[in-house]
Amino acid sequence: MALLTVALLGGVAGVAVHEARATALRDAQQRLRSNRDAAVRALEHQSDELKRAVAVGASDLRLIDSLEASTPGVVGGVPDQLAMLARSTDAPTAFVSDAQGRLLLIYPAQPELIGQDFAFRDWYHGMSGTAAPYVSTAYRTAASGNPLVVAVAAPVLDGFRVRGSVAILWQLDSVRAVSDGARVDDGVTLIVTDQGGQPLAGTVIVDVDGQALPVEISATTERALAGDTVSVIVDGRLEEAAPVPGLGWTVTATLPTSAALAPARAATRRLGGALGVTLFLVLVVAFLTSRSARRRAGEHAAVRGAEDRFRRLFDQALTGQLLVDRDGRVIRVNSTLIEVLGREPDQLVGLPLAAVFADDVDRRRIVDLIEAGDGELKAEMNLSDADGRPLRGLVALSWMRELDGERVLLAQIEDVTARRDAERRLTELSLHDELTGLPNRRLLLERCDLAFAVARTGRTPNTSVAALFIDLDGFKPVNDQAGHDAGDRLLVAIAGELLVALRTTDTVARVGGDEFVVLIDQAQDLRCLDKIADRVAAAVRRDVPAGGLRLVVSASVGIARIDLVREPDALPDELLRRADVAMYRAKERGGDRYEFFEPPLTGAGKSDGRSSQSGPGR
Repeated sequence: MALLTVALLGGVAGVAVHEARATALRDAQQRLRSNRDAAVRALEHQSDELKRAVAVGASDLRLIDSLEASTPGVVGGVPDQLAMLARSTDAPTAFVSDAQGRLLLIYPAQPELIGQDFAFRDWYHGMSGTAAPYVSTAYRTAASGNPLVVAVAAPVLDGFRVRGSVAILWQLDSVRAVSDGARVDDGVTLIVTDQGGQPLAGTVIVDVDGQALPVEISATTERALAGDTVSVIVDGRLEEAAPVPGLGWTVTATLPTSAALAPARAATRRLGGALGVTLFLVLVVAFLTSRSARRRAGEHAAVRGAEDRFRRLFDQALTGQLLVDRDGRVIRVNSTLIEVLGREPDQLVGLPLAAVFADDVDRRRIVDLIEAGDGELKAEMNLSDADGRPLRGLVALSWMRELDGERVLLAQIEDVTARRDAERRLTELSLHDELTGLPNRRLLLERCDLAFAVARTGRTPNTSVAALFIDLDGFKPVNDQAGHDAGDRLLVAIAGELLVALRTTDTVARVGGDEFVVLIDQAQDLRCLDKIADRVAAAVRRDVPAGGLRLVVSASVGIARIDLVREPDALPDELLRRADVAMYRAKERGGDRYEFFEPPLTGAGKSDGRSSQSGPGR
């Protein structure tokens, strides 16, 4: 009987030990996956934000104009734009290079680096090869302090041609913060590597150019670099690895098997005490009772630990956070949101959550979510601080259950006001000429696309679109003899008079130094275009005093018109090309005149055959 009792107890103990080990390993793997996936999401989000900001900076027309010049130089406003890009992304350094990888401009200024060739860097090859924003492998930069960084670079494109690049340095503080946070909270080690498997935290060995030397890559990291999500136990460690989408990086979460099995060992030791019990039924009852009690205590401890971790993360979060009860009133607020809104905690606690937001539509959506008691809401919303200053926030609302079983609403608010203001300013600057305020080539082409689309439908009274390409005659002598300031004043004056001379529905754009384009949608017959050309010539023609001389300024105007019913496949670039050809013909014939585009007489078309001297005495 004793042997049977011992055998039964041994069997029960063996099963319990096996189950405890399996449960501990499952829990540890779930904890690893949770830390890994949170790190992947954080890195993907930050890299997307940085690539988007650099791409907006690379679309600045002034930068394109500078890089298109035969001898690239710094165009007015470009250094300020580079500084704005660095500040809006918290980057320590931002720089511009030409198409060959030579450094043209850097913020903060480091003159010793200007002109150096960085074509050997991975950011140059990745950006050039994809013609798209690219995040490089890690290296030690030549910038001040030589920190370990990755570069986020975007090409400066002129059509499909890469003219150069704009880049910022990402100093990887967020990567180290992710790794440190996982180690503090869960005892988990997080390893983040770049595309080449190089760890992005800790000591990195580099060559004389700052490039990281090849390192031995584990089999788990190799699989993650190949795009696989990996869950393995190897060399006494649990490993969970996954790629970071859009980056080619990997995140590997590891935990020693010994640490993962610590709860199982404790359970095994407790179970051993029960083996001394002599009576089978008493032993069974005691074992089941003890096991049930341990389970409940473990569950309660796990819930309490999760609650404590949540409170710590809530209070220390870098984004503003609120907890809201079922009635929609704020019951807890963290320090980040207090700083953003400029209010004291007692001004927010007890306040209806909807009252924090500025727009009625947003308030209604929040009230609906609270009344439903379920679901989630993610949106960009307007707020205001204690002084009434408008703010813009990324808002995420979701229901959750607290330790006591009560359901609460978690509101997370990230202040993106400065980021949106910078993006809006960059967009505005990229569509208008800085000197005259006229639309630039990019905005002109957008309006051409719209005019072509409307005319192509055939639903308007006129299905033609016309363009007048204007080049100033005598502008260079004004610059040479009266000075560039006088030349700039002349361009501003001509721009203003062109706007007065033309219809409000016409678009006047500055597309080069002394070149303008007038876009006329629903262009009528050639006589109408004659009159418009006369008005343009009159608006430009003038005498400019310079050192006792009077310099004559006039216009060579090329006119082209496309009927979108007759030529449905024509593109805006073709309209501008024809007008440019006609303008050069007017220039060749002495200037101060306008010419209509004359296509080659191939039998498929016929020349407009019109030209005019636009000067006095016509």
